[in-house]
Amino acid sequence: MTDQLRGGAGPVEPAARREAVGGRAVGGGAVGGGGAESVWETVHALAARFEAAAAERGVVPPQSHVIQVLKIGEEFGEAAQAVIGATGSNPRKGRSHSWEDVHDEVCDVIITGMVALARMRPDAAAYFASQLALKAGRFLPGPAPVPDGEPWPRPGLPLRGAVSPPRPSSVPRGSAPDPAPQAPAGLKRPGAPPPAPQAPARLDLARLIRRPRLHPRHRGD
Repeated sequence: MTDQLRGGAGPVEPAARREAVGGRAVGGGAVGGGGAESVWETVHALAARFEAAAAERGVVPPQSHVIQVLKIGEEFGEAAQAVIGATGSNPRKGRSHSWEDVHDEVCDVIITGMVALARMRPDAAAYFASQLALKAGRFLPGPAPVPDGEPWPRPGLPLRGAVSPPRPSSVPRGSAPDPAPQAPAGLKRPGAPPPAPQAPARLDLARLIRRPRLHPRHRGD
């Protein structure tokens, strides 16, 4: 992030980085250190500066936005490198970083992400606040603070673990509920016992066996 602030002038030592982002002048502009409003004013100022620098190189949105989002990955790589150096995981380099260096790199990741959001959305501050409230509500008990004008919870996104309130009964108090609907004739009601087997009907053989009819000339009368 500091390389981007200084126009890609090369790596900056951790102490110089802390001086750059700790509220002192950076490239002729002051970095705000107050509340959320001043923080986002500084973020939007950085976004405007980077957008103007990209336009001078002939890079316009959405290409400039793509490059800024990729910058987040670069800053994350530097944070990961600082963690490896702080833990001494690389035997060749040993403990090349401190945990304060890790903190600085994590701040660079956050600032770069905020600048990316500001370059893509003019309402970055309000959008970030609404997303923070929405996603914090999935983990924190109870409703989280929500900016004015934002519904809670957002329609279509119920809180994780929330229990739906019971639906009010449509039966008036003191009256018996309606009987269960009867299944039409010939249909089996779910859960009903199977019908008892019936004995097969007896066949009347005498009725089935018919005497042959004889022609009058073959009759004996």
